Amino acid sequence: YAPSPEERRELFGAVEERVDELTSLVDRLLAMVEVLDARWAALGRADLGAIAEQVCANLAPRAAERAVAIALSIADDARSVAVPESRLRLVVENLLDNALKFGARPGGRIELTARRAADGSVEIECADDGPGLSRREGELLFELFQQRDLEFTGSVPGLGIGLALV
Repeated sequence: YAPSPEERRELFGAVEERVDELTSLVDRLLAMVEVLDARWAALGRADLGAIAEQVCANLAPRAAERAVAIALSIADDARSVAVPESRLRLVVENLLDNALKFGARPGGRIELTARRAADGSVEIECADDGPGLSRREGELLFELFQQRDLEFTGSVPGLGIGLALV
């Protein structure tokens, strides 16, 4: 059996998607190692506002499919963050992606805010209008390799790395 040109394109497309997923997973695991070793804060600075806008643009088609609005509110003094751009992007992507996958209801809203805290750190908050979590579920989701129960997540892919990285 020899696949038709169209079948080959579909197969190669599926392979390319899986390679992209594996690349993303490896990048997240490497970022997690950097977090656990407390290495990444010394590696550079990034513009949180610009990164958040780029991530929102990338998520716009998925958000539009569900009629979910994504709003940003980044204080001017919270734009410059002492984290490398690639790693700050992972944080913002994970927050917004999780809110889009599990939080916001169709036709709902996600809001990402950032402000400078009294101690000089930058606080990033992501809120949505979804079903919410119990305190215990919220604590578990920020632990490595933890996800909400299978009944809730269903077939949504993931290993429970994203929010632990955040």
